[in-house]
Parts: sequence; structure tokens; C-alpha cells
Amino acid sequence: MKRHSDSGSVKLAYIDLDTIQEYYIYFQQKNKELENEKKQMESEIETEIRKLENDRANFLKKGESITQVEADQFQQQFQTRYQQLSERRENLLNRHVANQTRAYDDIQQKINAFLKVYNETAGYQFIFSVGAGNLSVYYQDPSLNITREVLDGLNAEFEKKDK
Repeated sequence: MKRHSDSGSVKLAYIDLDTIQEYYIYFQQKNKELENEKKQMESEIETEIRKLENDRANFLKKGESITQVEADQFQQQFQTRYQQLSERRENLLNRHVANQTRAYDDIQQKINAFLKVYNETAGYQFIFSVGAGNLSVYYQDPSLNITREVLDGLNAEFEKKDK
């Protein structure tokens, strides 16, 4: 274990998470997968809503020939289908949020694993993260920003494993 405190100095560095999010290929890939999943989910729900509304419109086209019993039955079926659709939407949303959490955890694990190996030669005692909404560091010396090196290394590892 490297000890920089013997000389009275502490070796610090930081990475900019906003830059990682913008340029880390694996992050972009996961984000695109999540966006596609969300679009597919929204499309599925919109299709079901349109179908439900079309069924309602077609039923109402019967006009005055609709009996009270038919109207009551349709209303009950409509409400049941609408409730099921609401539950389906909520289940899909929960699944999407769970997938998003897993993806971000996976990205965090990849960054942590990379930094552990990276720091064997870099010798930093602390590597902080900064970014929008991250107030864990209030001042950072730009000369300590190792984001580009980390990003290049992460992307190189990803591309090496992707082949």
C-alpha cells in the first residue's frame, strides 16, 4: 500500500461523472438500451389505450340500440380492462426502473473495478467524483482531473472485451 502521508502530502484526483456519462461507450450503450425499452413500453401502452378507446367508440356507435344491460356489461368490462392496463403500465414502469438501477450499478462496478487497477500505478489516496447534482466536492484543481485517462481506459477495455 502506497503511503503519501509520510511526506505530509495527500495525492487526490477526481473524475467528472457528467463527462463519463457523455463519452463512456458502455454507458451510452446501456442508456440507448434503456431508452429503447422505455419507448417500446410506452408504445405498447399507447397501443392498448387506442384499442380500448376504439372498442368504446365502436360500442357507442350502436347508439340507441344499446340496452341498459349491454351498457352496464360494457362499462364493467371497460373499467376492468382499464384497471388491468393501469396495472400493466405500473408493472412495466417498475421493471424499467429496476433495469435502469441494475444498469447504473453495473456501470458503477465497472468504473470501480477499473479505478482499482488504474490506481495501482497512479497511486492516488482518494479519487472523488464530481458532476451535476453531486456536491461531494466543492473545489477541484483542474490539474487533478483524470477523467480523460479513465474514460480512455474504460472505452479501451470495453472495446477489447466487445471484440
